[in-house]
Amino acid sequence: MDHLECLRVRFPDTAWSTERNLLEVERTSEMGRQPERFGITVLGSWPWASVMDWNAPAWRADHLRTFTGHHLHSPEQAA
Repeated sequence: MDHLECLRVRFPDTAWSTERNLLEVERTSEMGRQPERFGITVLGSWPWASVMDWNAPAWRADHLRTFTGHHLHSPEQAA
């Protein structure tokens, strides 16, 4: 069973799904230019990539449900 099939079985009433990245910090975004303002630390960057490596900030736990990629009528959302 592939990833999408697993999601459909586990969350049959989910209206949509998103990519499972917590966040991508783009180099030229405000967050990329001033990461400390958002409570993150940039751990690395590469000249060929627009996204940067960063730490998992303290606010991650507060938004975990939002960032899991399962939204709207998911039974786990109500928990």
